[in-house]
Amino acid sequence: MPKHDKHIEAYKKKDGKTYYRYKTYLGLDPLTSKRVFAGKAGFTSYNDAKVSYDKARAAGVTGSVSQKKTFGEVYKLWLEAYKLQVKPSTIESQSTIAKIHILPYFAKNDISKIKAIKYQQWVIDLAKSYAAYRQAISIFNQVYDYGVSLGACDKLSNPYLVASIPAVRREKRMDNYYSLEELEEFLEAASKVSRKGYIYFRLLALTGLRRSEALALTWQDVTPETISVNKTLTRVGVQTPKTRRSNRIVPIDRTMYDLLLELKRPGVNAVFSNDSGSYHDIATPRYWLAKVYKSNPQLRKITVHGFRHTFASLMAGAGLSDVQLIMGHSSANVTMGTYTHQTDSSVDRIREQVKKLETDL
Repeated sequence: MPKHDKHIEAYKKKDGKTYYRYKTYLGLDPLTSKRVFAGKAGFTSYNDAKVSYDKARAAGVTGSVSQKKTFGEVYKLWLEAYKLQVKPSTIESQSTIAKIHILPYFAKNDISKIKAIKYQQWVIDLAKSYAAYRQAISIFNQVYDYGVSLGACDKLSNPYLVASIPAVRREKRMDNYYSLEELEEFLEAASKVSRKGYIYFRLLALTGLRRSEALALTWQDVTPETISVNKTLTRVGVQTPKTRRSNRIVPIDRTMYDLLLELKRPGVNAVFSNDSGSYHDIATPRYWLAKVYKSNPQLRKITVHGFRHTFASLMAGAGLSDVQLIMGHSSANVTMGTYTHQTDSSVDRIREQVKKLETDL
């Protein structure tokens, strides 16, 4: 008679009958590095228990029940790997989207068994309540694909493949930039509300700087004729610009330079500094803008980013097509495709037009 495997043992239940069970160590889980065991009970014969035991041993860790992972578990592993690839500001924004819009729905679900109907309902609800819903869908797919690479789920089982994704709604709205006359009216009003805010928005409108680039400026970046753009402010601190093209030299004239000098404080390096001498929060310009509009309800409202659009619009209106060199766009198509269809210009003409706008204001 063959010798019984030591991992399979007999036991009795209350009914007095003999049953068989087993438990065996399979190895370390490649996702968590934890020890993985396989076990099962309730077999009415030793042979049935032995067949199940042999299958579990053959399948190993990959085929074990403990290999199942929730979406939340895979998300945590994905996030740790993703942190090595992108800037902290990107991690902050992506993880915030996940915490608010993804994890509450899928964190506890076995990632390999997320039902298409649940996913579809999530997409529908998301599209109704969140303007950037496609970002959330993209993050879901990145996490799911990472789970595929780890063997936690199957690529063809991704519910995204059978879901209907709503098209992006293009709502008609007023242009998010000012004409020269509107800019003059705004700046006059802003100068009476906040001198710093006035200088800040004037700078954006006449240089095309991004709000985070302007907030990150230090005095080493400023000369009477130029501003050197080489960093950007985020919620997690100062970082290098978003793209290689974002590193650039922007022309200003003496009037803009003198206005910036009004903000200079002894021992403080940040151009736009708060009361403690450090950088302002990235959201501060929105408060400056809100104060201007609250005091001047007759003004047409645009966003902070709209002052960058204003610069592009004013340049394009003057027939200048090389604005992307000043704005830090990677291609002329980005700028001119948005603001104009004209294509011939030069950097010198941009510099002269910037100086002319300074004079007009």
